[in-house]
Amino acid sequence: MKKTFAITRESFIKVENIPRLHTVPLPSIRIETPKVVVHLDDESERRVQLEFKPYQGVRITTVDCFDSPSRSSLLSNTIVEVLNSSWIFELHHNLKHIDFTANFMKYSRHFLVPLGDDVLEVVAWNMEVMQIGTESCLEIPNDWKVTPL
Repeated sequence: MKKTFAITRESFIKVENIPRLHTVPLPSIRIETPKVVVHLDDESERRVQLEFKPYQGVRITTVDCFDSPSRSSLLSNTIVEVLNSSWIFELHHNLKHIDFTANFMKYSRHFLVPLGDDVLEVVAWNMEVMQIGTESCLEIPNDWKVTPL
């Protein structure tokens, strides 16, 4: 029997308590399996580190080619989460073909990070934010309060 899945429309929500990003954030992106580490400037030109872990997917798209129904949400230089992500759906579908018993994609979240001329997309279980040069760290748990855009 063939299973069919209904894909609901994606929506974008701002991740709260994250500093607004600089319009020219001077990003540095490193893959350090099982995490993605991003250094960039906030609007006050302080260096911030984002850690996405464990990650299931990463992609970078030039803003000229980034198609989103809510492109304006990225103009505010904030990190957003994609709800009902078609990319997570695709990754989950692929995983089930490879290992039908695996269920780790149910913890995955889809984050968008505007990087000036590019948009970074990461599918990961979690994101941590830290100001570089300090010991403070903010983890964004799965039940984190978010604000619809």
